[in-house]
Amino acid sequence: MSREFKVVLVAPYPYPDPLKRILEDIAEVKVNPLQQQELEEEMKKGDYDVLICWEFSQRITRDMIYSANPKLKIIATLSVGYDHIDVRAAKERGIKVINAAVGNICASAYSVAEFAFWLLLSSVRKTRRVFDIFERDSHSWSEFSQGIVLGEELFGKTLGIIGMGRIGSHVARIGRGFSMRVIGYDPYVNPERVLADGVILVNSLEELLSSSHVISINCYLSDETKRMIGKREISLMRNGVYIVNTARGEIVDEDAILEGLQSDKIAGYAADVLTGEPPTEKTSPLLAAYRRRELSNLLLTPHIAWMSKEAVTKRYPVIVGKKIKAALLRKTLEEWELLKE
Repeated sequence: MSREFKVVLVAPYPYPDPLKRILEDIAEVKVNPLQQQELEEEMKKGDYDVLICWEFSQRITRDMIYSANPKLKIIATLSVGYDHIDVRAAKERGIKVINAAVGNICASAYSVAEFAFWLLLSSVRKTRRVFDIFERDSHSWSEFSQGIVLGEELFGKTLGIIGMGRIGSHVARIGRGFSMRVIGYDPYVNPERVLADGVILVNSLEELLSSSHVISINCYLSDETKRMIGKREISLMRNGVYIVNTARGEIVDEDAILEGLQSDKIAGYAADVLTGEPPTEKTSPLLAAYRRRELSNLLLTPHIAWMSKEAVTKRYPVIVGKKIKAALLRKTLEEWELLKE
């Protein structure tokens, strides 16, 4: 097969080889990591069919898409989320947008779901406070047995999942393994699939918020979900609720979360995502509070839930590579067989 297509990887992705191997028989693949300003110029003058970016280093705006070379057929991202790409503008120009998910397969589903539960366990067992105390005072061993940091069990509690997609469904399976009652809210999901995982679907977000001891946010960021969890929504929650967010920082109102933590309405907030990534203390009130060490019930990590060996070295490049290949050859990716390594 001739290498009739040109593909450029502009992201500083550390493991491009699996993707290159998948495409090498039909395309010339060039690896050229670029900063944002360089990317804007490259899109104007490049003559490639496919541009591959990454959500952590680049944004593809409407202006960039409309000024891009006319040969561009596909914009792909080595991520599941694609809110860094103006999808509407791409559709208007007839450019296909590809991410690292297809059907029920998501490159990072297991990694993110497992990480969400690590955040949850760390939150309910007060791990951050334990580490802080024990690091400062090695003589505190006996004090811990006296209950100076008293955590909670998950057994028998209600886990509410917002977004019952690939990641949310696996969070549900883990929750069931902890003998939790699992409820979910997702107006777009197939109810039969969710029920098969032992999840009780509720009819409204309000019902989920008021019924859950623990809430896991696993939905996409969109106009509909932006700042979906604010003061009103927090007021509907149980006193002492725990919230885990591995979706997007902008889904919550961070000032409202901060207020809930300060008043103990929220017993713990653990998140792998923040507002305005890469966040600053100006864009993210939670980051500012975390760095000032104001709250022991706040736990933050730097958007690394997806970052496991299996996902980064295999699933992301393989899924994206095969989706690009199928699109260039005008074939479909309906069967799991097409994603087997």
